[in-house]
This record gives sequence, C-alpha cells and structure tokens, in this order.
Amino acid sequence: MVKEVGGGKPKKPISARDKRRRAAPQPAKKRKEERYIAYHDLSESLIRRASKAVESMDLITPYTLATTLNIKLSLARRVLRLLAENGTVKVIDRSRALIIAVPASKSK
Repeated sequence: MVKEVGGGKPKKPISARDKRRRAAPQPAKKRKEERYIAYHDLSESLIRRASKAVESMDLITPYTLATTLNIKLSLARRVLRLLAENGTVKVIDRSRALIIAVPASKSK
C-alpha cells in the first residue's frame, strides 16, 4: 500500500489560466477628476492666509506656520521670510535651521 504524501490539489496548466483571464472582461478604470493643488507654489492667497494666521499667534516658527496652514515646512520657511521682508512679522532669532518671529503688531 503506497501513501501519497502532500503535494496538494493539482493545478490547471498556465495556458488555461491565461485563456480564462483574457476572456474575463476587465473592469473599466474610472479616472478621477484630480484637482491640482500646488503645495510648493508661493501664491498671493497663501500669503494672505499666512498674514491672517500670524496675527493671532504669539510666537511664529516655520513648524507652527506649516501646521496652521497645512503646507510643507520648506514652503512655510519661504513664507516666513517673505512676511519678514514685508514687515508683517519681526524676526527675533535666526539660525540656519530655524527662524523665530513675532507679529509686528505685538512686538511694539
């Protein structure tokens, strides 16, 4: 008496599986209308939003600005530099990695 050991159920040949796959209708992929939002562009509306958000803050760093405006940290650094040039914020301390500022209205 010979016992068969393991091996599992025999599978169909590859060609039969390929034929079945080709015959099955492929579901049509729907293309979503993606709205392009540029997270890396410095726009006028972003600067306006930043200047409004800055007025209510006590201390401004790129991280707090990025989390408030929901933008990238590199963009928040650029916005903060621009606001400092415009006079909206006053830079207290600056290093290579960090800019600390306060609103110009609260620095007086």
